Amino acid sequence: MNEEETRCIKALQSKNNDEYFRKWMAIREVYRPILDEGAYRSDVNYNTHNYSTHCVNIYRNIDKLIDWSSDNKPTVKEFFYLDVAVILHDLCMAIMPKERLRHSKEAYEIILEKINSPDRNEINGLLIPSEAECIAQIILGHSDVKVEGKSGDTIKYLIDIYRNYDESEYEMNRVCHLAVILRLADELDVTYDRINRKLTEMNFDIEDENDRESMRHYRKLQLVKKIRQDKSENNRLLLVINDKEFGIESGDDEDLIAEVKNKIESELQNTKRVYAAFAQRLCPYKKFDTVYIKSDDNPTKEKELNEYAEKCKKKLKEDTTV
Repeated sequence: MNEEETRCIKALQSKNNDEYFRKWMAIREVYRPILDEGAYRSDVNYNTHNYSTHCVNIYRNIDKLIDWSSDNKPTVKEFFYLDVAVILHDLCMAIMPKERLRHSKEAYEIILEKINSPDRNEINGLLIPSEAECIAQIILGHSDVKVEGKSGDTIKYLIDIYRNYDESEYEMNRVCHLAVILRLADELDVTYDRINRKLTEMNFDIEDENDRESMRHYRKLQLVKKIRQDKSENNRLLLVINDKEFGIESGDDEDLIAEVKNKIESELQNTKRVYAAFAQRLCPYKKFDTVYIKSDDNPTKEKELNEYAEKCKKKLKEDTTV
């Protein structure tokens, strides 16, 4: 299924008005080649942050997160904001990869610079300032900003801004909700479906600290088969491991799977923070509480991995409170 077949993109189209779909298409045509070619041009080796794999996977994840049966599901305009934010959220990973730790803020600033530029460009030629601002804020919220070893909590920043808006300003109050949808959909793209190049083609240098970290992330992709909603417990996500891959290359596999589980659960906490900060009627997404590691072939291993992940989470919490 290509991205135009996802429900979040189809939502932009109607028989009477397809303006938002046409604008999304125009922005995609500008940035798709930039994103797809960026990783190959860069001398910084990170995992796939392109359009054709990563962004397309995010659209599919958004489809799974939206509560389509709810009257609170995003409006056409809000889907447009979210769909464009998907395209642009990792722009700096293609054009400024060394700014990875603050890439959400860099993209935010680029969008605002373009909308305010006196020269005609693909942003101010297609968007009005209020649209660009909402899209930029959603992108800012999709990832915390790390500077000099400190992490800036962008979700808290957005909550502090938007809780001051009057409840009648419905659209603005929904920006935080859209930001956590993108944030979680992005985090869920951690399966082997994200791999578009063999490890040998990545040219990782084991002596380079950034490359070693990227190798760990690449290994995570190899280990995770899929992430899906648990049919028996609707508020739980199942992290299905790739049993055939597990344990054959790395002695760190247990740690890596624990990191994936606990990172997704931390993003679930962000959805709860936004849900608590604003009127509940504004919530357009399904609410998940936990992540459970699932093995299709080895129930014993499944139990051990979940217990180990909980120990890792507890230790991390203890270390951060010292």
